Amino acid sequence: MNPYGRKGTAMWEFFKDLKRWAQVSVAVGMIGALVGVITVLVVTSSLGARLAVVILTLVFLLGFYFAFKLTLGPYARQKRLMRSGRRAEATILEVEDTGVTVNKIYPLVKVRLEVRPPDGEPYRAETKMLVNRLAVPQIQPGLVVPVMYDPGDPSSVAIGKGEAGTRTEGASPTAGFGLMTPDVAETEKIRMAGEYLTKQDQRNQEILAAGKPAKARIINAMSLGINVNGNNPAMTFLLEVRPEGEPPFQGQATGVIAEVSVPKYQVGCDIFVKYDPRDKTRVAIDHS
Repeated sequence: MNPYGRKGTAMWEFFKDLKRWAQVSVAVGMIGALVGVITVLVVTSSLGARLAVVILTLVFLLGFYFAFKLTLGPYARQKRLMRSGRRAEATILEVEDTGVTVNKIYPLVKVRLEVRPPDGEPYRAETKMLVNRLAVPQIQPGLVVPVMYDPGDPSSVAIGKGEAGTRTEGASPTAGFGLMTPDVAETEKIRMAGEYLTKQDQRNQEILAAGKPAKARIINAMSLGINVNGNNPAMTFLLEVRPEGEPPFQGQATGVIAEVSVPKYQVGCDIFVKYDPRDKTRVAIDHS
């Protein structure tokens, strides 16, 4: 069994790292939410109200799943790699800006490496990391850096010396050679967010190319906390789609909104979308 990638332990790893008061708060919150949903379903006689509760619960669970996939899973895998991975030396071959920036000063960059294990042949791998803009000149081709890699999956690489190589608990994986980055959880969260947005963009392009147009009203709008190519926020929406001549239905869409257009994408606003008539859960915002 690969000790670096056990997905079933990801949430437990994260939960153990929380302080005691936070563990209690999470447990009480989950139990309270479950009791609340059950209570509403029991005391509510209206079928419509029950259906609304079920839909809201499903939306919450989907949001929780997305948050887990985006943060807790990668956080646990990164921690295991930094704690138990093998050390190696690597040379930076190429650095590519992904167009994603956090807090206006932390660009997410893709780094391609030549990894040289102490007991194996050199090979190439790539990873993504956040860096302070002031430290970008230090992330250049030709720089030799320490890395940690998974011997069972050598393509899984993290830049840094591992926990044994840092003095500060919870230090950044790049601590030890002058790079300024947020912590591991934040780095992995944004890396996964970048991958998620890339997949969403591919999905949206497919829907826009062959989907049917419709108007939709925004029921809920949530920022993902990621800006792309400047201050353009990535957002996810719960929509009531209203196809002409067909019954309305609910769908979810994710996309990047131009900064100047954000006021037009708030709860209650009407927007244009396209949807897949064969699968109405597939909805994309039509900016044209």
